[in-house]
Parts: sequence; structure tokens; C-alpha cells
Amino acid sequence: MIQKYNLSMRMMHWLSGVGFLFAIFLGIILTHTSWIDESNEVQYILLHKSFGLLVFFLATLRIIIRFCSEIPNSVADNKIEKFIEKFTHYFLYFSIIALPISGYLMSSFGGRTSGFFGLFDIPLFISKNDELSGSFYDIHKILAYITLCFVGVHILGFIKHLIIDKNNILKRIV
Repeated sequence: MIQKYNLSMRMMHWLSGVGFLFAIFLGIILTHTSWIDESNEVQYILLHKSFGLLVFFLATLRIIIRFCSEIPNSVADNKIEKFIEKFTHYFLYFSIIALPISGYLMSSFGGRTSGFFGLFDIPLFISKNDELSGSFYDIHKILAYITLCFVGVHILGFIKHLIIDKNNILKRIV
């Protein structure tokens, strides 16, 4: 039985997690545009899209590596904890794919390309449709807030294992 995730899994966990947090942070700033100077708004949008694409690429690679890797057994104490652990992990995997896709669709239906840190643009494959753009905006925003709740559950699970169970599970993923 292995005790630690392999190096590629650990790297993908932290890289995609940090990229995701940057994208979420920028998204929150963008939903509260009164926090930023309007002249900088476009830069925030471009960074948000870039981090979203980075998360999508890393998440795709992460999921492939995950299914090709042996992982440590769960440290959950009971069936309810195991369910919460699995559901949270699967939801987070789902959201790190679904959020960038919904963001891309929102932009594309709005007639706007998505760039990757100024290196290249993802071409538009669909026709402009403001109604669909608005719908994907709603999906993107709601999914982001739900995902933040699941990130909170993920962190609370870590704290519970560390403080209550006295089990330093951090060593499995660092």
C-alpha cells in the first residue's frame, strides 16, 4: 500500500490548485468591478481567461495522470466521511474542467476570443449568440461559487484530519 501520491500527482494538485485560486480571485475581482480601475479591467479579464485555460490544460493532464496512477487509500474514518471525500474530490475534478469550458463558451458566444497569456488565442468555433453567452455567464458564476464551497470542504477535511484525528495527511500530497 502506498503512503504518498506520486510526484506528478503532487505537482498537478498544487499547480492546478494555485492556478484555480488565481482564476477565482480574478473572477471575484471582475464581478465587483468597482474594486478595480476601468482602464485595467481588460487586463484582469485576459489574466482570468489565461489562468482558466492553464487550469483546463493542467486539469486534463491531472485527470489522465490520476487514472494511470496508484493512489493512497482513504484515511476517512467511516462511510459518511468516505462519501464526502469522494464526492468532494469528484466534484472538484468536474469543476476544474467545467469552469474553463463554461468560461470559454461564455466568451465565444459573446464573440470574444480567449487568449493564453498573450502567447496565442483559442479560435472561435461558434457563432455569436448573446443569449447563450449570458446563460453561460450565469453557469460559470454559479459553478464558481459552488466550487469555492467545495474547496472549503476540502480544506476543512484537511484541518479535521490534522487537528481532530492527529493525522498529518499533508505529507501525502507534498
